[in-house]
Amino acid sequence: EHDRIEVRNFSARIQMPENKIDVSAAEFEINGILVSVSGSLLQPTPSDESPEDRAARLERRAAMLAGLRGHDGILWRFVTELDKFHFDKNVMPRIDVDVVGDLDDPENIKARLHFRATNAGRGNFYCENINATVRYEYPYLLLDQLDIRDSYGTLHAHATHRLGGDSI
Repeated sequence: EHDRIEVRNFSARIQMPENKIDVSAAEFEINGILVSVSGSLLQPTPSDESPEDRAARLERRAAMLAGLRGHDGILWRFVTELDKFHFDKNVMPRIDVDVVGDLDDPENIKARLHFRATNAGRGNFYCENINATVRYEYPYLLLDQLDIRDSYGTLHAHATHRLGGDSI
């Protein structure tokens, strides 16, 4: 088990036309898993809003970001749980992440994560295939699909978790 997250072979193509950040080809390995990130985020633009409206907007953004920071353990737990699996050395597991939204309105940022792996094992459990799709739509994490196939059959599951809540 790793006590840190190791990122290797990072490469990215990022364009910043006018008020957008476009990521079209960011790839890296994190603890032996290939990660690909793409997306488009609008950057905040100066506006004619009143000082009170700006203060209220910044306060909403700070509260939302503070709430997300309180859940940064989710990423750490995800990586450490994946680290407990043993994967086929010839086929690297893969995570594809797509993000879209407006940095001025973080509550409306949406993300989708797709994870797939073949020939995975953990302890004395072995499966032929893992396929999962997770969406982030504030304030929810939605497990749209989890399929795990082993020699006995296939497990299909889905779940919903509200950030800050204690139930799934």
